[in-house]
Amino acid sequence: MTPEEIKFIAEYSWEIMNAKFDYYFFNDNCAHRIAKLIELATGRNMSKTSGFWLLPTQVVRKLGNKDATNSFVKNETYKPSLKTVFSNQFNSLKNNEKEEFIEFFERSDDDKKNIVNESDSKNLFLIQDYLDLQVAKLSLKEKDEKKLNYLQDQRAVILSELMHRPVDSVKKNELLEKQSDSLIYTKPPSVFRLGYGSRNGEGFIKMGLRIANNDFLNKPNPGQEVSKFIMGEIEAEATENSLDLSKIIFVDVLNINTNPLPMKMTKEYSWEFKVDYSPNNNICAGCSTFGLEGKAGKASRVNDKMMLYGLAGVRVHTLDHQSDDFFTLLSEAGAVINISTNSIVGLSTNYDFGTISNERDYLLKGEWAYNGNKNFDYRIGIEDDGKDTVVLASIGYYFD
Repeated sequence: MTPEEIKFIAEYSWEIMNAKFDYYFFNDNCAHRIAKLIELATGRNMSKTSGFWLLPTQVVRKLGNKDATNSFVKNETYKPSLKTVFSNQFNSLKNNEKEEFIEFFERSDDDKKNIVNESDSKNLFLIQDYLDLQVAKLSLKEKDEKKLNYLQDQRAVILSELMHRPVDSVKKNELLEKQSDSLIYTKPPSVFRLGYGSRNGEGFIKMGLRIANNDFLNKPNPGQEVSKFIMGEIEAEATENSLDLSKIIFVDVLNINTNPLPMKMTKEYSWEFKVDYSPNNNICAGCSTFGLEGKAGKASRVNDKMMLYGLAGVRVHTLDHQSDDFFTLLSEAGAVINISTNSIVGLSTNYDFGTISNERDYLLKGEWAYNGNKNFDYRIGIEDDGKDTVVLASIGYYFD
């Protein structure tokens, strides 16, 4: 930007510092405010989209190709988060070193001081990074004040020990190198999907539109763990004799936590929250219900290529034509495997229990996706419940 444009943004930002705005997720969100600010300063359109929505990733993408002459972005510098730094350093430890690190936080305060005196500087820096992460989670509110003071006291012990050591003996863990892709080159957030499948020997066509799209088979954005974020989806199914609305998703968020530390230290769970009108699977064409669903569980990484997860929860829903259940217990276990940069496989098994009918439903599911480029992907999936099998192939077109 020119010096005048930068000055305009600085001064205008100062003027609206205490202003309040209504927030609408799809078309008047935090990113929308930034886009309008850049538009006012530069005259460059940052908020034009193909639909009525404007999501944060769209604004980042509109900053432009960093190789273009008219781009706002000339270069990018990767700045890993504190959590990324800590995770990389912890994962690089040997198993006995990981056990020693975990044991440190299980000891009494007096024992900790003795351990600090005996530990090398790399371990002390790692402990300090963990304490910094815990401090970052707290607020300045009174309810967190006691815990904040306790963490700061522990940090002071670590820093005091490092300060008393010879300079050349104080060595911090080196961050493992990680190449980060650019957010500018990520897939657009919306997708139209067209697919053809076979059920009980009968073919069918599926058509769907997602506004805010991200699921297990999408290539994660830079720095992002595998997750699911769907805000706004509609899907229809056509057969030789009918055209039916099969799915509406209002929100479906699945947060996967693969913290390398044990649960007793993090107390962080993976969880899913969904509000939708949809069937349990593609095998039952007319089983869609309106429902509210919640699950919780745990996920962990076997390595950079494979993640395992397990979730359990409940779904409260309207009745369908096959059962009298309005309250269903759910469980799911699965794996996400990155075969290559663009090729991803998802495997899962589901067990559902109807609390009124005592009906038990099993489902095995496998999906493969190839993310060809930023605008297209190709998927093949198969589902089996022990009685019937459905195969579905689809192509997705991504757009802003």
